[in-house]
Amino acid sequence: MDVEDALSVKSKQAQALMKHYNEVYLIFFKPHKQEGYLMEAVNSKNIIAIEQSKSSIKKFVEEGLEKLRQLKGYQNDPSLINACRDALNFFKDEARQIQAYTDFYIKEENFNKLKKILKANQKNNNSILTSIIMA
Repeated sequence: MDVEDALSVKSKQAQALMKHYNEVYLIFFKPHKQEGYLMEAVNSKNIIAIEQSKSSIKKFVEEGLEKLRQLKGYQNDPSLINACRDALNFFKDEARQIQAYTDFYIKEENFNKLKKILKANQKNNNSILTSIIMA
């Protein structure tokens, strides 16, 4: 009987721990997944997707931080909650700092448009000069 009772106690502790872990992980998961989408958008220079991901990260982080405030640590150990809070704050800072990429991509896009226009104008000017010289 004692072995079964000890096993039962350990099983209940493991269930309680996993329940706590899953609650915290679900809070972490949404902004973490969205951060992956943000990195894909940055790598593909997709400004619209970057802005959408940034907005979603900010929303999920704020929701997650509020949920974390309501949670208590497993057996009064807040380490998992603190680690999740640190990760959420990292995502929040990352979303804020990604604005530099967006600004750069917009400027790069505008530069490339101007470059294309200048090349087109240069070809037209060369053809006009050639026709004047040949005449």
